[in-house]
Formats: sequence, structure tokens, C-alpha cells
Amino acid sequence: MICDYHLHSEFSFDSSEKIENICEKAISAGVSEIAITDHAEWPIRAEAPWPDFQRRSEVISRCRELYKGKLEIREGIEVGQPWRNPGNETKSVLSDIDFVIASAHELDGYPDPRAMTYTEDMIIPYFNCYIDQMISMAENCDYDVIGHVTYLFRFLPIELVEKYPPESFIKRYEMLFLAVIRRNKGIEVNCSGLRMPAVKNLLPSPQLLGRYKELGGKFITVGSDGHSCRSAFSGIEDGYAALKAAGFLEATAFEKRKAIQYRF
Repeated sequence: MICDYHLHSEFSFDSSEKIENICEKAISAGVSEIAITDHAEWPIRAEAPWPDFQRRSEVISRCRELYKGKLEIREGIEVGQPWRNPGNETKSVLSDIDFVIASAHELDGYPDPRAMTYTEDMIIPYFNCYIDQMISMAENCDYDVIGHVTYLFRFLPIELVEKYPPESFIKRYEMLFLAVIRRNKGIEVNCSGLRMPAVKNLLPSPQLLGRYKELGGKFITVGSDGHSCRSAFSGIEDGYAALKAAGFLEATAFEKRKAIQYRF
């Protein structure tokens, strides 16, 4: 069984891919199950509106009938910065969802990471703040897995990634993993880093995946973070290979927020 639990469709502000096209490619790629995890970012901005969940649900229902017996399709969501609005607005959206990724795409008190100028003297405080924010998110927010826990490293220049790889913050990552494990939640293996020249690695790296396993991590999803049919399912085989190398015998799928372990 092979699953891709991080995919964006035309209902995400940063994608134009139709769900039907994603389903067709999934079947041709031998994928058994997918989760459509469109963005819901806090704060809501004009350039990043939330999906029309009712219309998306209608499309997914239609695709479930169309591809019945060939592909399992889950309704997911990737909530960015959920700590900014833990109240009824978020809760109402999550009430009828199969799967929730919680992600930190930006940090309070810092500019958009895509627009920052990174210097060596700010790396340690910046990434300490980043991991601390994810620890707080892991302890206090509603989610099933924490998304791409080394995400912000994607924006560093290559020379700084080489000098300050995510593994250099391993003690703080241990605190994050333990916070996730205490709540019986999980993390994801995000394969998008393999497509990025400055990273060329999974998010998180195999070394950090191994530490998550050693600390008792059980729940873990695999996702391409595809925003088009071109990137959908990219790197999935590498993600599963890394899980196997770290000692995982099972990965995790979800239905109505209930974790389902499966062998791959």
C-alpha cells in the first residue's frame, strides 16, 4: 500500500490542478490512497484565501464514485500557523475532515521567510525560535501530524545549510518529537525537499526520522507536497525507503481523524 498524504489542488491559493487530474495520475503511478490537503493559512489574506470546502467536498464525492475500487480519496487540510486562531473558526472547518496537517510556514515577529536575507549571525536564534514555535503548536493545537518540520531550512543559501543543517538542532527537535508523541500525534515525511537544489533531502532528513523512531514515534505519513500533476507523487518512493531504513514497518493513513496503520 502506497499513500500520498500531502497534495494541493485548485482549491489551494497556490495551485490550479484539478482533483480529477491528481486522481488519474495517482492510479497510473500505483498509489492506493491520497489526501487532498489544501491550504488554510492564518491570517487569512486576500492573496491566500481559504478553500471553498463545500464545493471541494462535492468534487471529492464525485471522484470517489468515479474512481471507486481504484483509489481511496481523503479530505484533508493543511492549516498554516494554527496557533493564531485556535477558536471556533478553525474548529468548524476541522469538524468534517479526515486528516489535518499543522504547519509553520512563517514565524511571529519575522518577515515572510521567502523574502528574508539570511546571515550567519541570525541562524541559531531564528531556527531556535522556529522549533520552539513548532513545539508550542504541537502541545496546544489540533492536528494529526506536524508538517515538514524542517521547512524553513528550504530558504537558506546552500552554504548556510551546509554549515547549519537541521541535525545541528537535534536537541530541540527531540523536544518537538516528544511533544508530538505525548499527545499520540505524528509527523510527516515531506518529499518536496528532494526537488529543491539547496536542500536535496527529505523534510525531515533520514537522521531526524531515525531519532523520532528511537524516541517512540509511531504515527507518520508520507507526502509529496505536490501542487501540480508534475510534482504530485514525486519522491514518494524515497520517503518510504527512508522510513524503512529508520526502522518503521508501518506508516499512517487517516479516516475521520482516526489513525490507521498500514504496511508498505
